[in-house]
Amino acid sequence: MVGALSYFLVTFAIEPLQAQAALDYIAKLYQIEQHCREVLIDKTKIMNKRQTDSELIVTAFFKWVYEQRQRTDMLPSNPLTYASNRQEELKVFLANPDVTIVSTL
Repeated sequence: MVGALSYFLVTFAIEPLQAQAALDYIAKLYQIEQHCREVLIDKTKIMNKRQTDSELIVTAFFKWVYEQRQRTDMLPSNPLTYASNRQEELKVFLANPDVTIVSTL
């Protein structure tokens, strides 16, 4: 998500509301991951937490991305295009407790 995160940070000057919304989703995922690293530690517990909490946020994020991409003023260079085109890669951490969110973003 680091790649996606940097895209959204750059976008603040152009589309601050959309960039902030994307960063809010990403921040929620980072909070869950921090909890997993500091509290859960066990891979099974991490997977359960990701599948119950993170997956809901990821699903909501990509639904929001899809809705945003329907805008007629959306440029192909918009970071939402980047995120949309890399959904599978950005979701890898949901199915593998050894993959961190940082390595997928």
